[in-house]
Amino acid sequence: MNLTIDASVFVSAARPSEESYAMSNRFLQQAKGLNIFCPVLIIPECGAAIARPTGDPGLSRRMVSLVGSFPGMNLVSLDSKLAFRAAEIAIQHHLRGADAVYIAVADAFGAAP
Repeated sequence: MNLTIDASVFVSAARPSEESYAMSNRFLQQAKGLNIFCPVLIIPECGAAIARPTGDPGLSRRMVSLVGSFPGMNLVSLDSKLAFRAAEIAIQHHLRGADAVYIAVADAFGAAP
């Protein structure tokens, strides 16, 4: 099974104060070792999502390292073909650009978003 996991799942699993903390942790435990395809965009998204509210660069760097080395993680570069596909998805479905990139990656790898 192939998966694409949004940065928000990793972020909520890292912050006990998040409403979906427990559910995100359970999901990530079950996803370990599956084929996970995420845009490389997940790295700065996760780093920023921790750095902004905490102001802790060390914690943010650890988050980035954990996401990048998550078992089964395959980071997908955003080339022009994928970018144009994401743009079309965003246009058709009125999505934010980053969300459309995740969907384009899921589509490209036959992953469940």
